[in-house]
Amino acid sequence: MRKHVRILGWLQIFMGLFDLFIGLAAFGVLSGIGVLSGDVTAFGVMSILGGFIGTLAIVLALPNLIVGFGLLRNWGGWVLILAVVLGLFNLAKFPWGTAIALYTFWIAWKLLPAEESRVTVPLPPPRPPSPGTGFGGRCSPPDRRPLVPLHAIPGVGCRRTPRRPRSGSTRITPSPVIRNP
Repeated sequence: MRKHVRILGWLQIFMGLFDLFIGLAAFGVLSGIGVLSGDVTAFGVMSILGGFIGTLAIVLALPNLIVGFGLLRNWGGWVLILAVVLGLFNLAKFPWGTAIALYTFWIAWKLLPAEESRVTVPLPPPRPPSPGTGFGGRCSPPDRRPLVPLHAIPGVGCRRTPRRPRSGSTRITPSPVIRNP
């Protein structure tokens, strides 16, 4: 699947460069028409119109370039989500934008469930059980109550005294720390 992501990255870069080229060509053609008309007002209007269309094309090309470089450099999962959003806009750029958008949707459909299954929420470490309880310090399991209170049964429940070490077991005691005065 990594191969498809790299291909999509290059396709997004080419789509961005194509949009950039179209914007610069629109600016040049419209400004050239204004110059060829010989009228100063027509030149000004056509240059402003060409500048607006060129700027719009550049603004629309930047997301494609960012997504393309992000997919090639593996910037993270947000790039794939941005590619899907950008694919919705690329659907209108028939035929090449539509094909790239459908390819983007297919890749996202294959990759996003795999990323969701890898998402794990870190759990806090389990509490060590208190002596004699077995339920991490509680008298009863959290989901149900006992029929008979556990402290009413001799030797069972929270009020049980801690076990003494078995006979014959050696207990390791730390050596005292001697500090020089």
